[in-house]
Amino acid sequence: MSDYFDDDLNHDKLDDEEIKSRSEIKREVQALQALGVSLTKLSAAQLDSMNLPDNLHSAIADYQRFTSRTAMKRQLLYVGRIMRNIDPEPIKQARDRLLNQDRQLNAHFHRLEKWRDRLLNEGNEALTELINSTPEIDGQQLRQMIRNAQREASKNKPPKSARAIFQYLKETLRNENE
Repeated sequence: MSDYFDDDLNHDKLDDEEIKSRSEIKREVQALQALGVSLTKLSAAQLDSMNLPDNLHSAIADYQRFTSRTAMKRQLLYVGRIMRNIDPEPIKQARDRLLNQDRQLNAHFHRLEKWRDRLLNEGNEALTELINSTPEIDGQQLRQMIRNAQREASKNKPPKSARAIFQYLKETLRNENE
C-alpha cells in the first residue's frame, strides 16, 4: 500500500514541473503573437537579413501583401501558430539587433543635424570645433557652404545650402566612423 502512495507522490511532483496553467500558456502564445506582429512591421530587406524559417518568412510576406482586415487578422493567427513550433529567442535577438541599428542611425542623423544647426547659428566657433575634432573636413568648402546657407536664409530662399551642409557632414563623418 505504501508503494501506491509513493508512486502517487512522484507523479504529483512530475505534474507540478511539467504542467503549465492555461493562463501561462495563453501568455506565452500572446507573447509569440506579439513577436509575430512586430515582424510584420519590418521591411522585406530586414526580414531577409534575419534568416527566418521559410514558412514563417512567406507567412509574413503574405500578411504584408494583404489589404483585407479579416485576411490580415487570420494571417496573424497563422504566423502565431508557426511561431509556436520554432525557438523564438534567435528571432527576438535578430529583431532587437535590427531595431538597435535603426536607433543608432537615427541618433547619428540627429548629431549631424545638430552640427549643421550649430554651424549655421554659431559660425566660426562651431566650425573651428568641428575641424579640430575631425581634421579631414575641408574647412574652406564648409565655410563657403555656411555663407551660402546664411545668405539663402536672409533672402528667405529654400535651404539648398543647408541641405548641402548636411549631406557633406553625412559623407565626411560616415567615412570617419567606418
